[in-house]
Amino acid sequence: MALKDFILAPIALTFFYALLYFFKKRLTTQETTRYFIPAFTLKVIGAISLGLIYHFYYSGGDTVNYFSDGKVIYTALMEDFLSGLDLLFREVDPDSMINYKYRSHLIFYRDPHSYFVSRIIAIISLFCMNSYSAIAIVFAAFSFVGNWAMYRVFIKLYPSLYKELAIAILFLPSVVFWGSGIMKDSITFGAIGLLFYSFHYLLVEKRFTVRNLVLLLFSMYLIFSIKIYILICFLPPMLIWLFLRSTDGVKNKFYLTVLKPLFLIGGMVASFSLINKITEDDDKYSLETIGKTAETTADWLDYKGKLDGGSNYSFGEVFDGSPSSAIRLAPQSFVVTYFRPFPWEVRNPVMLLSALESFGVLLYFFYAVIVIIKFKPKFLFNPPRVVMVFTLFALVFGIAIGMTSMNFGTLVRYKIPSLPFFVAGMIILVYESKRKRSAIFQP
Repeated sequence: MALKDFILAPIALTFFYALLYFFKKRLTTQETTRYFIPAFTLKVIGAISLGLIYHFYYSGGDTVNYFSDGKVIYTALMEDFLSGLDLLFREVDPDSMINYKYRSHLIFYRDPHSYFVSRIIAIISLFCMNSYSAIAIVFAAFSFVGNWAMYRVFIKLYPSLYKELAIAILFLPSVVFWGSGIMKDSITFGAIGLLFYSFHYLLVEKRFTVRNLVLLLFSMYLIFSIKIYILICFLPPMLIWLFLRSTDGVKNKFYLTVLKPLFLIGGMVASFSLINKITEDDDKYSLETIGKTAETTADWLDYKGKLDGGSNYSFGEVFDGSPSSAIRLAPQSFVVTYFRPFPWEVRNPVMLLSALESFGVLLYFFYAVIVIIKFKPKFLFNPPRVVMVFTLFALVFGIAIGMTSMNFGTLVRYKIPSLPFFVAGMIILVYESKRKRSAIFQP
């Protein structure tokens, strides 16, 4: 840390705390207000802690490299403003010699998705004088905004579960730690929270406001620019939810029996059409090549994990990118994402925290299964739509990243977008099961 960090970090903290206290009454209820400031505070602690661990324990890593690239762009802006603008906005061209003086020092220049994060850091640096701590606090604040937006939607659907859902969404250790600092995951996690919020109010609740539209487009743009595969997994369940909501208020049995399945199929078709449109210009994530991309990613992460002495895992079978291989490995992938590493697989202190959290999730999963078996709720044959959406996203996303990460250190970061949905889905299922409702609840 430099001297400016000790000066600018408190200023940044004062600024964001002032904003939070100003908007607190608008963004909280009598029940949820107690979690508002503590949730942000934990985000800040997580952001600073992540930087310290990467600097002193790992002696480098992604967060350091993102900051380093951002510093190069910031320096260019200070020394030669036009060159800095060129680095900020010109499309990445590894073969170009333009601004080679600066580009030769950029670590992520050949990776547009990672370089996008460095560009964001450079822009923030203009207001933070390139202070790592102050920038980390900005990342934590954005992640918190998306996190709280996600929580507000859950509480809108299940207001009586505000305590349990606060734990699932705001206070999961891995989400607090890995989803707060200067990393891709902080931006994408904040963005998926905003996407979930804006999608719900703009399209599901039909509140057509400029704010909701801007949030929807902005959050999609951020995720598309950094981790497009999150959109690929998230949009289909959300669109299916939207199509199913179109049957609200309809009592005609023929309509519900015949046309409701058609709406479900329509949602799936629309989802894949949208994904195909989004990815048509991306050679890595088009529907025709995504299987090969997943295989290549898995091979690379496995190789890098072994090279760095990381905590790798394997399934006893190599994922070859084919649908049949994906089906065979799906159960193991789901287990490794949400329930591993097991305690006996721990190899370092950071991994221990992940193992304890995963063990807690595993215990609650068994508890949820026992409760459902005990009460045999009728809604299992026609589950609450929102639970179906959460479960589908958590299932698809969990399987996809478990199959391609091949390293526990990577996996703990990659699963952040789906982990709150998975835990919240279990909490809601337990709640509905215990209520033993004869009527089917479909928010």
